[in-house]
Amino acid sequence: MVRPGIGEGQQPSRIVAPAAAFAFLAAKGFEEFDCAREGFNRPQQIEYRDFVCTIAAEQPEGMQAQFEGILGARPATLCGMAELVLGSWVKSEGVSS
Repeated sequence: MVRPGIGEGQQPSRIVAPAAAFAFLAAKGFEEFDCAREGFNRPQQIEYRDFVCTIAAEQPEGMQAQFEGILGARPATLCGMAELVLGSWVKSEGVSS
């Protein structure tokens, strides 16, 4: 799924989600996006999953609320969606983003 950039010069927000979540995400301004055709390859998708899951696991409430305000969903929700598509996130030991 992709959400067009909000504001001039902002990049669109690309997320990974199962088809079952499309209606929920469409209500938040996201559009269906063909990852393969649009160049959002599997390593990039995994990088996204790891990023959003790290935020969900490590960042304070204020940061998570700010993230939700921007994307319309909590990091933990987006993490879970990405895990359904890509498999479980495993926290790297000794590495913090």
